[in-house]
Amino acid sequence: MSDTQLLDDLPIYQMIDQPPTCPMCGIRTNMYEILSYNILIQVNTCLRSDCGYEFLMMEH
Repeated sequence: MSDTQLLDDLPIYQMIDQPPTCPMCGIRTNMYEILSYNILIQVNTCLRSDCGYEFLMMEH
């Protein structure tokens, strides 16, 4: 499975002007950014070991 297919399965949230936090538990996330078709996308993973929720944040 390609990285793009993996990203397609992640939930998408709207980017805000604050550091990203996990929508499930509220803990900060590890984040990296990619640019796709001139749209900034943040790929986030919760830093809490027993959560690990993964999600995308996009500019709106």
